[in-house]
Amino acid sequence: MPTKGLEVVMSPRIMANFGLSYDSDQFCDNFSLHYAGPQSVTLVNDERRLGDVSDTLTIGYRFKPFLYAKIPTFRMNFTNLTGSIVRTGPTGVTTNTQTMPCSTALPSPVPVALPTSSNRAFR
Repeated sequence: MPTKGLEVVMSPRIMANFGLSYDSDQFCDNFSLHYAGPQSVTLVNDERRLGDVSDTLTIGYRFKPFLYAKIPTFRMNFTNLTGSIVRTGPTGVTTNTQTMPCSTALPSPVPVALPTSSNRAFR
């Protein structure tokens, strides 16, 4: 199988993170942004997973001590604020998706129907 010089499976070349936090006596806020670039899901790099961006916002308020509660806190978490498509990583590694031109090549996997926005049975 020709894999020399190809990208490592399930490891994006580019990953970036950005975070911003604020904390005072009463208010606490946190914002984070994460980018993962495209990555290969086969050993011969003939199938790729697209890159994605995810974001999270947390806001909170700390109340004064009340009875047994020393630091009562109200906190709300928001994820995917931009509404971007959330992609999960590959669950396994395959050798390749196309039949290789050698005599010991494995057959290509059977295609699987994935849910789409136009397919109402998956909603």
